[in-house]
Amino acid sequence: MRLLPVTSKYLFQVGLLVLMILFLSSCSRESYEDQFLATPLVSGDPKQRVDWREVTDKHRCYLKIQRPWRSAFRVNCFQINGELHTHSNRFVEYNQWFSRAFGFGDAWVYVVAMKPELLVAIDGQVHKMRAELVSDEATRKTALLNRGYEPVPEAIRLYRLVLAP
Repeated sequence: MRLLPVTSKYLFQVGLLVLMILFLSSCSRESYEDQFLATPLVSGDPKQRVDWREVTDKHRCYLKIQRPWRSAFRVNCFQINGELHTHSNRFVEYNQWFSRAFGFGDAWVYVVAMKPELLVAIDGQVHKMRAELVSDEATRKTALLNRGYEPVPEAIRLYRLVLAP
């Protein structure tokens, strides 16, 4: 019986294959688009939520933005003084480069900056909302410190999600 020679090239290829398998198996199979099958609630609807105080620190919510690829995705939402918020990750600039380099367009924070109208699915309801960038640095830093970011990365963008008129 003849054994295959184990070379560094062979080990690299096997290692790469194992990493790809691990990466693909860790990808979520959850359908984000399914979160938006319900009819969006509009302003004035008695079921429309106006106070978000019961939203916990890392509350699962979904955003649906206006872009052609991966328009729906999951984020963590949280509330500050009864207002719904979310934020980007600390690698937003790398995400933008990756998205552009591979022809996917803009990362979600750049799309929301240009087209702030979006749908938010949270707790089984879909709401028409508008994303407002929190530009006050003191508010941004306080919110991110309270979420465990210390030191606060400069790249993270904080958004207030308000009901659309």
